[in-house]
Amino acid sequence: MNTQLSSASSQPWSRLPRLQQMTSLNAQALSGPMACMLMIAVMASISPGFVSANNFGNIFSQSSVLFVLAIGQMFVILIRGFDISVGAVAALASVVAVQAMPHVGESAAIMLGIMTGLLAGALNGYLIACHGLQPIVVTLGTTLVVRGAATALEEAADSMSLGGDGMLQLLGYAAFLGLPLLVWLAAIISLSAWLITRWLPFGRWLYMVGGNPEAARLVGVPVRSTETLAYALCGACAGLAGMFLLARSGTAIATEGAGMELQAIAACVIGGIALGGGRGSVWQALAGALFIQALLNGLNLLGSSPFVSEMVLGAVIVSAGILDYVVRKFKRD
Repeated sequence: MNTQLSSASSQPWSRLPRLQQMTSLNAQALSGPMACMLMIAVMASISPGFVSANNFGNIFSQSSVLFVLAIGQMFVILIRGFDISVGAVAALASVVAVQAMPHVGESAAIMLGIMTGLLAGALNGYLIACHGLQPIVVTLGTTLVVRGAATALEEAADSMSLGGDGMLQLLGYAAFLGLPLLVWLAAIISLSAWLITRWLPFGRWLYMVGGNPEAARLVGVPVRSTETLAYALCGACAGLAGMFLLARSGTAIATEGAGMELQAIAACVIGGIALGGGRGSVWQALAGALFIQALLNGLNLLGSSPFVSEMVLGAVIVSAGILDYVVRKFKRD
């Protein structure tokens, strides 16, 4: 009897991904950084103006928003989900911050914008984790609602531009050691996300839930809370991205961020984060985001039209998806 109980209780653990498997450097984990370095080498060889300090500064500056969105997307992909509302949420966060600024001050308005993203993400997580709704349905609905709300607020406002010289203007235009402050802030956010996934129990829960939700539940992992918090963090990253967009342009636009949700998912896929959940890291998401921005920058320097750039990026995303499928099939066999 005791033997049966002991073997039954140990079975869930056997179905969970081992920590060594989650953190080991295998071919898939290195695919993103290797692809990024290969892309930089290719663009450097075919585009004369690609290799320059000024251009690399532009690439990192333009990547700062995508860095933050990709990190947020990583949290939900680790638990087998995704969020296609982050672009719209970023736009709403910037609109809310601009409208609140004259009334509550800049610091409070920035926090309000981030909280807007956090609440939108938490609502997504609640509907998906606690009510079993499909992520595509929930986040698509959120996209439409949030984008409509941002448009309505924009039409009702007298001005959607930042006034005066404040913190956001400093973040948008100042630089340190040759890189914009937004890049350094994105680096701090990335480091924080790495610490969360590497050292906190919540980080281990993300991998467990993504590896095997039922087994994770049996060993006491709060699956619903973990999933809800993952989407909330994704929303908070979208709110931060909205502040980045506002700092860079100085104006809140309801249509800002359109298409960036797909780029954030693509960054994770290209970086080698498993769409099946349970495998991936912050650095892979950053490598994928840098790959996308380097590709778009290089094509722009070559004089390619935006349509060609979209076609090339789409082909790269499909190739990364095929690679993910082949790797998973190889591991199963």
